[in-house]
Amino acid sequence: MQKSKNMEHRLRQRAKKREAYLAKLTLDGKYNPQKPIKVDPERWVPRNQRSSSRRGRGKQQYSTSAQGVVSTEKDVAKLDAAARAAAKKQQNTTSSTPSTAHISVSGGTSGNPRRGNKKRR
Repeated sequence: MQKSKNMEHRLRQRAKKREAYLAKLTLDGKYNPQKPIKVDPERWVPRNQRSSSRRGRGKQQYSTSAQGVVSTEKDVAKLDAAARAAAKKQQNTTSSTPSTAHISVSGGTSGNPRRGNKKRR
């Protein structure tokens, strides 16, 4: 019985303090009971998943052009990977130079010939 009495007393004290605090805020013009402040809806989302968090957003996709620039057809063609692959494939099939796949690589030394002749002391 004593615990419930203490709890009721504590709740009444808390309500009284809250009323005094809200009255002070209304006098200062910082609180309007008719217009309650909207609570941030992301308040209950974990911090690393909020839109304001930088850590949990994942990789950003950045533009290669300046900010606010509308892409030209040249830029779009440069960024179109499928079109580039098709053009490269077509270029390889219609190549004018002969293939060098059958030529073997020479087995000579490359670079400085005196490089490997160091003696230990």
